[in-house]
Formats: sequence, C-alpha cells, structure tokens
Amino acid sequence: MFMVQASSCTPFELKGGKQDGNESDDEDAIYVSPEGKSMNTGTIDSPFDIHTAITRVRPGETIYVRGGTYYLVEPLRIDRVATEKEPIELFAYGNEKPVFDCSKELVSAYNNMGLRIGTGQWWHIRGIEVCNARNSGFMISDGSHIVFENCVAHHNGGTGFTVGYGHSHVGNDDGQKGAYLTFLNCDSYNNFDWWTVNSGIPAAGTNADGFAVKCKAGKGNRFIGCRGWSNSDDNWDFFECGFGVEIINCWAWRAGHMDDHKEMYLDRTGEELTETVWLGDGNGFKMGGGCLHMGGGRDCQLESLGTHVFRNCVSFDNSLNGFDQNNHRYGAFIENCLSFGNQCNYQFYKENMNATSFVFRNNVTYGGTRVDNFSRITIAFNEGNLWNATGLTSTPLAEFTQTCRPKRPKLRAKRTGRCPTGSPASNREVCSSTRVRQHPSSTSYPTG
Repeated sequence: MFMVQASSCTPFELKGGKQDGNESDDEDAIYVSPEGKSMNTGTIDSPFDIHTAITRVRPGETIYVRGGTYYLVEPLRIDRVATEKEPIELFAYGNEKPVFDCSKELVSAYNNMGLRIGTGQWWHIRGIEVCNARNSGFMISDGSHIVFENCVAHHNGGTGFTVGYGHSHVGNDDGQKGAYLTFLNCDSYNNFDWWTVNSGIPAAGTNADGFAVKCKAGKGNRFIGCRGWSNSDDNWDFFECGFGVEIINCWAWRAGHMDDHKEMYLDRTGEELTETVWLGDGNGFKMGGGCLHMGGGRDCQLESLGTHVFRNCVSFDNSLNGFDQNNHRYGAFIENCLSFGNQCNYQFYKENMNATSFVFRNNVTYGGTRVDNFSRITIAFNEGNLWNATGLTSTPLAEFTQTCRPKRPKLRAKRTGRCPTGSPASNREVCSSTRVRQHPSSTSYPTG
C-alpha cells in the first residue's frame, strides 16, 4: 500500500499495487510483447499477445506489458470483473514504454478505439499509451473502480479519455456504472476529430477533448495530477455528466488552437486545415452543459448534474475560456486555481438550481482578453481571490507566463511507423513562482 497526496484533505490510496522493480521475479504474472503469440505460455521468455493475456487473466494477477508498438486490429476490450482485495493489474514492464497504435484496426470508425472498458471492475492500468484511434483512445462505459496511472492518449480522432455513454443513453440513474474511476498523472494531447461533419457541413475539431466525463457517467470520478493540452475541442468537458467530478492538481492549456492540428489534418485528409472546416471550441475546464440549453430544435432535455470540485488547477492559453460554467447549474468549488492568458479566464453566467452555489477561494486570474463573468450565479463564498485584492503593482503578462508555461514536446502527427514521438512525462514542470500583480481595472468581480 502506498499513498499519493491529492490535496491537503483528500489523500488518494492505491491498494494492493506492486512496487516498481522485480517484475521478472513475479512467477504468477502474465507477460505480453508486440511479438507475443496466443500459443505461448505467457512467461517473460514466452509472452502472450495482449488480447490473449486480457482473456486469461484472473483476479489478483498482473499483466506486464513489454515496451514497443502494438498495432491493434481491434480495440482491447476489458470485461473481467475483479475485486477490491484482488484487483487485476495491467502494468507497463519496468521503465519500458508500450504503445497501442490503432491505425490498423479493422473495425467501423465508431468502434475504432484503443482500450475499451466494458464491464471491467477493480483494475489498475499503468503506463499505457494509445494513439491513432479513429474514435477515443481510452473509452469507459459500464466499468467501475479502475485506476489509470501514467497513461497517455494523443493524436486520436476522438477524445483521449472518455467516460460515459452516447447522447441518447437511458439509465445509470444510480451512478454505479462508469463510476469510481481515478485518473492519476495521465496526459492527453493533440486529439482531433478531423472527420466530423454536422448536417453535411464540415465541423473538424468540434468533438475531441482531452478528458471527458459525459452523458450519464457515474459517481466518484476524479482526476489527480493530469494534464490536457492542444486538444481540438476542450481539454476537460463534463457535458451532460450524471454526477459531480473532482479535479485536483491538473493543468489545461492551448485547447481549440487550429494551428496545432494542421499537420494531423493534412496527414489524414491530404488537404489544408482552414477556418471554413474548423469548429473547435477551446475551453480549458468546461464544467458541463447539455442540449437542454442549446436550442436549435433539439428535443433532448438532458443537462449536466452534480457539484464539481476544482483544486490547485491551472488553465492558460486556451482559445476560449479557462474555467467555463457552460450552463452547468449545480455549482462547483473552485479553490487555489490559476487562470491566465485565455480569452476569458472565468466564465460563469447561468442561474443555479436546487439551492446549489459556487465557492471561490484563493484563485488567481490575469491577462484575459475579455472581462471575467460571474453574472447571475449564486456565490456562497468569495474569499482570498485576486479580484478582491487592492494596491497591486503591474507586472507584464509575458514575464509571468514565461515563468509558468511548460514546454510542449515536439511531436509528429504521421501515422506511418510509430506513434508521434515526444516525451510529455518529462515536461511535468511546476510553476516555481506566481508573481501576479495588477488585474485589468475594467473587470467586474463578485463581492459576496
């Protein structure tokens, strides 16, 4: 057992996990490699293929995935149910890097995914990278009680990590499916739905988020230490989510920037990406919404539910909003967060429902091109925020952003050969200083 400190009051505990090292001494483990075969024995010297290992593993066992590129011909589906005392572990072997490349999958576009959690429960998945899926990299529907640790999704044609169902899904009112999922130190970047067409009109970029908990997803989902950047739509999106989501120590930047996806569009379509086909959104953290508020002749009456928690999060350089309410009417805690250099750093404008409210504590906002908006919402606490401070001196935004902006890895979006190269995990830089001073004098902020 070991602990990961999620926040000052929310420790996160991984139970039963094996420590790094000595993987080859685990006699009960199953080993897989890109060259593995179903007729092998599953030992380190005679590894299985990944699909055979998934079907044979039993509760309490570990699958070690050797490094290299696994060209999937169908999604890797996980339906095995384990237990809290005997979870199943799917771990990258040592410091090796297994990559699941979906560019050769022989399935329909909708089902072209990397790792799909069907009914699987009580799994711990660590160190897996997924790229080049036509749809989501990681897709979780009915599964529950699963930890995704140090996993990466990038250059997929849908959202990197998706929790939930289709827009018309009915059920899961008790929130026990797509539930109790923890994403720990995961990265999701450059996911882009180049192929989307709405009512016959190209709408490239309008669906692919970094992380999404959507459409009747269940209870108890949280993100700890995760990063989303350069995704075509939003970095986080909780559209029509069924329950509140917790986001701790997470970073979101450069959502919705068309230039970040020109190379991928050219590779996939052979054409240039232009404003005439682009429809990416661009929010760092989007809290919800639903077609109930969208109009346009929609009959659906669904909307996002639950009270979210954002603590110690950073959102910057997104093309639209840093923290966006997006019609989420059931409140949120936004505490110790930093938002700067977005079009609008904090955007809240929809009346609360069911006696819920918003809490703002110790937040920083700086350098937005539009005035932050807190109109019409119910605010329970507004304490220690930068917009409450007076007498601050001015520091140019450029000085502040150069101090705090992580470097993006140089990536290639080509599908030929391996997935795009780069080592995002090596860029987990933490802002060493938050020398924020003057706020735009025209901004209007809540006082109650």
